[in-house]
Amino acid sequence: GGWLHIPGNVPTIERYTWAHWVCQQLFQIVTDQQQHNQLREKWIVICHHIERVKSFAPKVEHFVADIFVGSPSFWKNSTSMSSNCCECGILRPGEGKTMQLEPCPPDIRPPSCALSGDGILCQKWMM
Repeated sequence: GGWLHIPGNVPTIERYTWAHWVCQQLFQIVTDQQQHNQLREKWIVICHHIERVKSFAPKVEHFVADIFVGSPSFWKNSTSMSSNCCECGILRPGEGKTMQLEPCPPDIRPPSCALSGDGILCQKWMM
């Protein structure tokens, strides 16, 4: 396990949808690998931070998501945070300076910046 830094050009209003979707995709890969390799420890996928790098186009930002993929014990040791509430989610600003772990919805739809099943980029948000 470890940290991934995933870049993307994302419509500004889809920032958190994109992060949830990326985490859900990674979690599905991890789950498939765990079942295939019969691993005992269940890994978690958590987006720790989304950094806005620059403006890419009108209403589109270049973001980098810092995503942890690994064992809950390694997450706790490297961040001093517990992951008791979910196996897949993103940290979002909460009350004051606190961060809240928001579980990924099971029915998350791909953001408009994602490739469709046939590999074609669907950018309806530009129209």
